[in-house]
Amino acid sequence: MAITNIALNKAATASGYVKPFAPSMAVDGKYTPINRWLYNGVSANTPATLTVDLGKPCVITSWVVKHMGTIAGWATPDYNLSDFKLQGSLGNATWVNLDVVTANTSSVTNRPISTHAVYRYVRLYVSKGLNANHQSASVVELEIYGYITPYLSSLGLDVNSVALPINPAFDSIIFNYTTSNVPYSTSSINVVPIAQDPTASIKVNNTPVARGSSTPVALNVGSNNIGVVVTAVDGVTTQAYTVTVVREEGTI
Repeated sequence: MAITNIALNKAATASGYVKPFAPSMAVDGKYTPINRWLYNGVSANTPATLTVDLGKPCVITSWVVKHMGTIAGWATPDYNLSDFKLQGSLGNATWVNLDVVTANTSSVTNRPISTHAVYRYVRLYVSKGLNANHQSASVVELEIYGYITPYLSSLGLDVNSVALPINPAFDSIIFNYTTSNVPYSTSSINVVPIAQDPTASIKVNNTPVARGSSTPVALNVGSNNIGVVVTAVDGVTTQAYTVTVVREEGTI
């Protein structure tokens, strides 16, 4: 199962930093004294935050903080963060606590997220900095492990290569659609689903479909509910979409 560090080289911002120790250095996959994020001014009223945009909503399964103590020459636990937490947000506005760490002394924090939460943005929220100096926060690397949510990036319908519009317009987080009625002479319709994550699998009416491939679906007279189910790389997490197509009755 390909669960990877989905924060690697993603866009990172922070409440502040000491040059040249920019936020991006905490998600660059490099473990050197220069490649780290550093912030001065942490207090109970002014916590330090390091925010990463994962690019898409993702299922988060675990997180890792590599502290200064992982680098030779920096004493542990003196240069490891003390109190901090991981938070998640879908819109970079309202934040939810995913995990909380207090009185840390370890050079590496490696913890699971038992709820397998789905968020696009994650942030490290530091309320007490280094054990040797609570006003300073420094992180060599923030790693977020998980995978892209099993959402579609597009969903197409066509009859004899002529596109059939769906209503409402496709959006990955809208899961139910309708389309214009098709005439009695239309006995099948082609469905073309594409998942955001190329490692996800797709079934249309329980039939496996390759990403971006077209699959014909037979239509009965009357209302037809076509089900599209995307399964994430974990083999468990799914998202279902439904398109309702009405095939008109024939004339007598």
